[in-house]
Amino acid sequence: MMVRSACVLAVTLLAAGAASAQPAKPNIVHIMVDDAALGDFTSFWADSPVHTPNLDALAQEGMRFTQAYCGAANCAPSRSALMTGSHLGHAYMRVNSGSVAIRDADVTIAEVLRAAGYATGGYGKWGLGAPGSPGAPELQGFDEFVGYYDQVHAHSHFPDRLYDTGQTLLIPQNTGFHEPETGLVSDARVHAHSIIFDRMKAFVQSNSESETPCYAWGAWTPPHRKSTLNQSAAGPGGVYEPYADNPGWDDFDKIQAGFVT
Repeated sequence: MMVRSACVLAVTLLAAGAASAQPAKPNIVHIMVDDAALGDFTSFWADSPVHTPNLDALAQEGMRFTQAYCGAANCAPSRSALMTGSHLGHAYMRVNSGSVAIRDADVTIAEVLRAAGYATGGYGKWGLGAPGSPGAPELQGFDEFVGYYDQVHAHSHFPDRLYDTGQTLLIPQNTGFHEPETGLVSDARVHAHSIIFDRMKAFVQSNSESETPCYAWGAWTPPHRKSTLNQSAAGPGGVYEPYADNPGWDDFDKIQAGFVT
């Protein structure tokens, strides 16, 4: 599956309580999203028809990179390149089959940062190793990982389960439910990324005043092509609302724009 990935790296310096000979280590919030491009964000393109106030704030307060290259044109190899820093000519994972895991010998960003004294949390779409495999995120430097281990699993926004650091996290409201390719679904269903985002937010907040720096990696599936949202997203204040009356866009365009927002 062809995937375009846009990464936003927001770096917030830790407050220093006292003068120190060593510079403070920054907290790092690293966001990777599927099927988005620089032109979707107003911090990169002022005339973008999509509104991205939160990402714009991250860009304003952190670091904004204007030259970057995707490691691969599809999902798992691109994530492998990002996580390990290896060009695909030297990387172990070069296909998108979902059956390959990165190895014990592969060194990830999370491993490097944890060795440097960081608390590490990963949230969202992993795709580099199933639970119990050498590539599982909790074996690749993450103290905590909440989300999808399998990239095919991640194509559902309303799955009946996620994984929490190797353990199954059931979502009983979604049992047996299969959402359409595009559209609005009942608010009785739980959008998986609501759970994922809340856990990432809690991780960042719990570490924000700690003397231990943190690395939070948020790998969102949205706005990946399966575009489904809860019905409340179309109501007042919902992310779909600003685009609902756009005559030039179909439901897919509107929901994808809502996800980016």
